[in-house]
Amino acid sequence: MKKQKEIIMENSRGLFWEKGYAQTSRKDIAEACVFRPANIYNFFPAKEKILFEILIDEMNSIVEPIRHLENDDDGDPEIQLKALIEKHVQLTLGELRSSKLLFDAELKSLSARNGKAVVALRDEYNRICATITGGG
Repeated sequence: MKKQKEIIMENSRGLFWEKGYAQTSRKDIAEACVFRPANIYNFFPAKEKILFEILIDEMNSIVEPIRHLENDDDGDPEIQLKALIEKHVQLTLGELRSSKLLFDAELKSLSARNGKAVVALRDEYNRICATITGGG
């Protein structure tokens, strides 16, 4: 059985994808979760915190499986590139398919501090890609 926080994030991810972050209210999220709004506040004191956790979760899903490739000097570049492409396609076309949030205007909805944390992970991903493709 899914925990309440997971249910909130899953439903929020879908609503943010369909309606956009700004057009999604906390009431929309509570209704989608079949919770009272107070249940949402127990886990996320602000709507931005939900978006931030979704974006950090997605960036970690992208970066974690390939992080080791950045310093793998002995690895076969063709195998590394294949792993990078497979993971990227899997995430962008996979079940979540909300990585659109990472690369469009929703990032501007975060506070400067939270935005920097997400951008730092995105920069790490770009650095790993550049290393693997010989551009880094």
